[in-house]
Amino acid sequence: MRVSASEYVKSGRYLPVDFRDFHDQKDLFKTIDAAIDWKEAGDARIGWVTAHCYVIDIFLWWMAKRGWTLQRSRASVDFLSYRDDLERRETAEAKAFASILTPLDQVSP
Repeated sequence: MRVSASEYVKSGRYLPVDFRDFHDQKDLFKTIDAAIDWKEAGDARIGWVTAHCYVIDIFLWWMAKRGWTLQRSRASVDFLSYRDDLERRETAEAKAFASILTPLDQVSP
């Protein structure tokens, strides 16, 4: 059964399965933001929230209404793993948070 472009976009099926959940999207954009060397990028930092809103809510939505979708490459290439990047960022954030909670008299020299 054919559906309208609006119904298709509203369903969220135009997004890859791994990025349909808001929290997964948020984690992805936080990880990208943390990985970018903003000095090298010309200090054109827009922030992960702005990037998230533009890419998901505007760019991919607009493209999907015109029949285009984002999908994993099928090229025979040893790609980097975004999941490894997510895990590294989450681990670094957890360590930073734990260091805030550690009383100064318990920090080893």
